[in-house]
Amino acid sequence: MAAGPEWHDSDMVFASKAGTPMEPDNLRRSWYRVRTVLPEPLPRFHDLRHTCVRLY
Repeated sequence: MAAGPEWHDSDMVFASKAGTPMEPDNLRRSWYRVRTVLPEPLPRFHDLRHTCVRLY
């Protein structure tokens, strides 16, 4: 909603601020920032995939 008419709906789980696919390096950097507030043991990004599969 913040992007307004600039938003491109790509049905991505992780999208850029404009809705386009996120660059892998940017996603990785964002994930490492999120990890700093998580309790031990720190999950790997790949662990999210397993979590999503189990929840589905």
